[in-house]
Amino acid sequence: AEPHKFKRREFGRNYIWGIEGTSTEGQEFADWREWVNSEIERRKRASQNDSSNISATPPVGVDGVFICTLDETHIEIVQALAPLKLHILCEKPLALSLNDCLTVYRTLQPPRGESQTPTRPSNIFSIGHVLRYSPHNILLRKLLLSDRAIGDIVSLEHCEPVGWWHFSHSYVRGNWRRATPAGDGSLLTKSCHDIDFILWLLCSPPSLEDARAHAISPHFPRSITSAGTLTQFRRARKPPAAGDATNCLTCPAERDCSYSARRIYNDRHLAKGHLSWPVDIVCPDIEDVFCAQGASAAESHLLSRLAEDYDRGSTPDSDIA
Repeated sequence: AEPHKFKRREFGRNYIWGIEGTSTEGQEFADWREWVNSEIERRKRASQNDSSNISATPPVGVDGVFICTLDETHIEIVQALAPLKLHILCEKPLALSLNDCLTVYRTLQPPRGESQTPTRPSNIFSIGHVLRYSPHNILLRKLLLSDRAIGDIVSLEHCEPVGWWHFSHSYVRGNWRRATPAGDGSLLTKSCHDIDFILWLLCSPPSLEDARAHAISPHFPRSITSAGTLTQFRRARKPPAAGDATNCLTCPAERDCSYSARRIYNDRHLAKGHLSWPVDIVCPDIEDVFCAQGASAAESHLLSRLAEDYDRGSTPDSDIA
């Protein structure tokens, strides 16, 4: 289920129906809601299927689902998927507020009256905190917690090196250029892997068996804080030569500016045939336009996106983000 037609078809050709093939029923959807409705109908057909009528046989279903959408959409999708009782892997972060995380927890609990015993679940729900499963991290945790190779751990210093190029493309012109109402900031979006890794490494018992046998409880931190300030991309830092311009394409200083959007996204990347990051961060459908209409149309489409202007006082954040 992928809203961008080019990406959906490319994925299908590479992994599902083959380079020369085309999709069949149940293999591609333009929206996750479309797939959910299709799966409900497929199951209904399967329960009513007459095995003598081969043409009416519904397509095979799936065992599990990956939720790889933007952070603020996770909770709605989990709630829609829960009744289907599939395995679910949800990208991090799970949600943007504690209340939403608790909603997910309650949504995935067995219905009232079903067994609540802590047995192996028939359906697995997991969050994509993949650092826990790296072989070197697993070994590191064993050395620190089980083998106690260096004794007691008093403090830890950890750095998440979000590069300037990543931060500027994602947070200045990309998908996260405006804060969501829930406050989806850089600590959550860029450092939740690190926070989870530190908690897993230092705050949890070595194993579930040890925790049960010795009544060990996790010793979680009391608070997590993030400090910083916006220094560069502010109205007060705009070059005097820019005048009243509010985007690069209308700015008289654009050609001499290190931050020129035209130079970064078009001249350095699109003009050389590079359609992926960072071009598709500011223009997600660039591949569709390029493949359907050619390079000239793709350039016009990109420049029109970079020329979009917003009135700070009257444009809703939903329209900008």
